[in-house]
Amino acid sequence: MSELAWRPVTPGDAAGVRELFLVVARTAPIGLETELAEVGGRLSSPRLDPQQDTLIGTDSSGRVVAYAECADMGVGNGRLRIRLTNVVHPEAGQHVNRRTHQWLLDRARQLHRQCRPDLPGVMGARCAATDDARLSVLTETGFEIAGWHRDLVRPTERSIPPAPAPEGVMITPFHPRYDQAAWRAHNEAHADMPGALLPDAENRPLHATGLPTFLPAASFLAFAGDPAGHDIAAFLFSLAQRDITGVREAALTCMGTRPQWRRRGLASALLTHSLAAYRDAGLGQVRLQVNGGNTAAVNLYDRYGFADSGRGYASLHLPFS
Repeated sequence: MSELAWRPVTPGDAAGVRELFLVVARTAPIGLETELAEVGGRLSSPRLDPQQDTLIGTDSSGRVVAYAECADMGVGNGRLRIRLTNVVHPEAGQHVNRRTHQWLLDRARQLHRQCRPDLPGVMGARCAATDDARLSVLTETGFEIAGWHRDLVRPTERSIPPAPAPEGVMITPFHPRYDQAAWRAHNEAHADMPGALLPDAENRPLHATGLPTFLPAASFLAFAGDPAGHDIAAFLFSLAQRDITGVREAALTCMGTRPQWRRRGLASALLTHSLAAYRDAGLGQVRLQVNGGNTAAVNLYDRYGFADSGRGYASLHLPFS
């Protein structure tokens, strides 16, 4: 491969970045977006300053063969969380992987100094289960595996009855009038998850409900009482996407329950409602990622017929100050 030209990403690179993401999704998947609209949304996120927070390498033909992104994921548990995304074409070589990784480390420390030097920081990264070369680069620089994420799939053709909601809880399809309340519930439900994005008003339009691939009819809200009160106990957000072979499928992109409503059967109720909606929408398969250490969630998905696709990845963390 020829010597690469390096520069920040631009909106015009979205198609090239998507092609790189598709290649990596087939060879060393880490849960990257593969729909052009989603990649475009990623590159235009308000949390990202493309000039400072991204780096791409292109070959002599202009093909994107490396993409690095350092993203401020907000404060959680008293730490500034910074996500490092390092995507390198398998033909590019380990030297490219090391170069982008070092750039990410330097940019993460700079971002920390710019944003919240008063707080400790933590960097997060992903590595495919089969990507030994990438894993070695991460561990050599102090990253440790925090957990494994499993990629689970399930055909939607098999009908199952909806699980009942707890007494006093009403489940309804998503409606835009509930968007603000839904995201308050989302951020409360995920506040104790170190790697979770906690969207604010600025970047919420580029996450789930604001994406053009969002499926409102297959996304559900569980209200604690009358929906007019906007008191959301749990939620499930779905997207439409294509798998690596181009087949349309549903993606259960986000589900959560506020702490005081956990262990009451809300996840089962939301999940069974969504499975029926996927089938009604003509989507033959649903895919999701789950932390392998979340035994309750893994058992839930196993109970409803989800199976491991073999496309899992590790989540790694590196605390720093």
